[in-house]
Amino acid sequence: MLVVVAIVGIPVGLWLMYRGKAGSSADNAGSAALPVAVPVVATAPPFTPPLPAVRPVVVARPAEEAVRPSAPPPPAAAQPVAVRAGSSTVVPVPGITAEEVRNVLSKGQALEDKGAMLEAGKAYVDAIASCTDERLLAALEERLGKANVGLLLSRQKMPGKVEYVVKANDAVEKIARKNKTTTELVSRINGLGSKGIIRNGQSLTVFTGQWSIAISKSRFELVLELNGAFFKRYEVCVGPGAKTPAGPYVITSREIDPTWWPEGQGPIPPGDKKNPLGTRWMAIKDKQNPAGDKRGLGIHGTTDDSSIGKALSAGCIRMRNSDVEELHMLVPLSTPVVIAE
Repeated sequence: MLVVVAIVGIPVGLWLMYRGKAGSSADNAGSAALPVAVPVVATAPPFTPPLPAVRPVVVARPAEEAVRPSAPPPPAAAQPVAVRAGSSTVVPVPGITAEEVRNVLSKGQALEDKGAMLEAGKAYVDAIASCTDERLLAALEERLGKANVGLLLSRQKMPGKVEYVVKANDAVEKIARKNKTTTELVSRINGLGSKGIIRNGQSLTVFTGQWSIAISKSRFELVLELNGAFFKRYEVCVGPGAKTPAGPYVITSREIDPTWWPEGQGPIPPGDKKNPLGTRWMAIKDKQNPAGDKRGLGIHGTTDDSSIGKALSAGCIRMRNSDVEELHMLVPLSTPVVIAE
């Protein structure tokens, strides 16, 4: 996921949590073997000094190999790397096996069932750092995204969550705007319901992390990043060819149950079968010149789930309604969006 997000250091023998654009390493400390004293007796040959102690070679290795005897490093060679489009993971690592991935998924599910979302996320991150298989990586990232959202929507502590004490004349919308988050997220974390009723002196948990979105047209994927690190991945529909132009964008407006205004026609209300926008709309405009961008591009829901994973839109980014509703809850105005081929 709250990817995800502040990355903590980990003990010897474990890999660092999955981070945006840089990998990390674990340090092992070696120690020299003590020299062995050779006793001399009267009948023995002349004393021969013991051989110098041999210092073991320290080589960084995965946690499961941390207790094995040290070995000389292998010859320099290209190592497999874990790489996903739209993700900042590029870490040279040995591959994790399918059986190990299944064990991690089982362990993570047990932690999620107990509500230990942070611990589950850490287990998935460690496995992702060692995964080079696209299929296994997708399964791990899917579970990590679920754990990240679960942690964020809970009252559990995580980097980016701060306490806010309600003041006189405060409102949920005002608090959200002040902390650069959304009213939906403030209400959801604190269980305020749809009316968002708060009282003076009430203590709220507010999330202040920085979101960004990376969209890959060729992979039909939208990656949500938190503070530059993977948080969750969504499947999308894009336009064919240049209909969805690559480049940097920014979210300029957000709407629940949007009305569609097709060119040359009257407005089509939400819920109408002719309205293709689904349940949410987020307008995206050229980051360098948002006021001058008249293309009408956006990220929105759909009335046709079968289009997801294909290049069928008129240029916008389509998502399943359940996915776009979650994304809309998380990302505020001014969130940066990058569309890549």
